[in-house]
Amino acid sequence: MYFAIDDLRGEALEFTQREKKEDFEAAHPECSLVTDIEVVGTLRKSGVDVYLSGEIRTELFVTCTRCLEPFKFPVKCMVTARYVPQSEPDKEHAEVELDASDIEIEYYDDGRVDITQSVCDQILL
Repeated sequence: MYFAIDDLRGEALEFTQREKKEDFEAAHPECSLVTDIEVVGTLRKSGVDVYLSGEIRTELFVTCTRCLEPFKFPVKCMVTARYVPQSEPDKEHAEVELDASDIEIEYYDDGRVDITQSVCDQILL
């Protein structure tokens, strides 16, 4: 789910993005996607940072941890993220200390933002 930074010229880019369940990896052994993923949201640019806010809709097939019976679980949740430019390659592998606000930061490069990981993380949460 890619968006070009150049498309964010105005105040915000509103979008509806649909991703086929076959093309989306929910890397969790105890659940699988039943329906395609729909994200309705807004991308806003502030300086070099890009902010995502939106809603995710899909359905998962999961196994109950108590009775071990499989069932369908509808997912309708909010997603927010902050994207900043990828750091220079020589600093990429350097050891850095993170604080709590760094956990919510994602990175973009090549002039485009990929919201796939933020969406996947939110679905699995």
